[in-house]
Amino acid sequence: MLLLSFLNQGVKSERFNGVAAHLDNYRDMLDDDSLLGGNLTQPLGNHLMQVGVQDWEGDLFVGVNFRLELHVG
Repeated sequence: MLLLSFLNQGVKSERFNGVAAHLDNYRDMLDDDSLLGGNLTQPLGNHLMQVGVQDWEGDLFVGVNFRLELHVG
């Protein structure tokens, strides 16, 4: 989980735009190398990113939740 800011503090668009470019690169990397350089026994499963409001220990943040299914052998 990547937390950018508390929900009601607001996130400057410039800050989020910089993060968005890194998220695109991350997604491209997963799509291009689903075995992560041969370190996985099966291709990545269920990889998704959920951008929006995230709950972390009862506090709400603007951020990104990453979910991956990895099979390491």
